[in-house]
Amino acid sequence: MPLSIDFSEIPSLEPVPAGTYLATIIQADEGESQAGNPKVDLRWKIIGSEFDGRLVFDHLSFAPTALWRTKLFLQAVGYGNGFAGTIEAEDLVGKVANITVAVETGRTNPDTGETYPDRNRIVKVKAAEAGVEDLLS
Repeated sequence: MPLSIDFSEIPSLEPVPAGTYLATIIQADEGESQAGNPKVDLRWKIIGSEFDGRLVFDHLSFAPTALWRTKLFLQAVGYGNGFAGTIEAEDLVGKVANITVAVETGRTNPDTGETYPDRNRIVKVKAAEAGVEDLLS
């Protein structure tokens, strides 16, 4: 059975405006960066604002030069200052935090000439207020 679609009837999905939003991690997948370092790809879902349900993507790099950012992220989602141990990507699912997002201007691929649309980039992750996770259950 052929499926029907009309692109002209589908609105474009613009990035959410720059700002700080309460969000929860709904997916976390372990992987490897192009440089061969471990990473975790994160899918955040904004909750409790006019952009409720919108998704923002990020990743955690375990490259030695990026561990400072990973540490700040883990502290924001509840890992204590003295944490030392292993982390499973799936343990991050359900964590809640305030994410500050920026809008990154689209760019052109120099090899193909293809233009990429504007997108969101998470620039900061801060702890959510105490008890907010209980509101989500």
